[in-house]
Amino acid sequence: MSKKKIPDWIKLKYDVQPPVFECERCGVTRELHLPAAIDDALKQGQAFAESHKFCQEK
Repeated sequence: MSKKKIPDWIKLKYDVQPPVFECERCGVTRELHLPAAIDDALKQGQAFAESHKFCQEK
């Protein structure tokens, strides 16, 4: 399994249902597709983080 670090500005918001990944820099969210194995949930987070790694702070 890849050991890519998810940046600090990408958060998993599990206080809403369904849970979402949120970029604190641009405000975009993406639903965490469940049920999912831990490895699959991590891959979803890494893919979301990859698409938001160049977001600028507001």
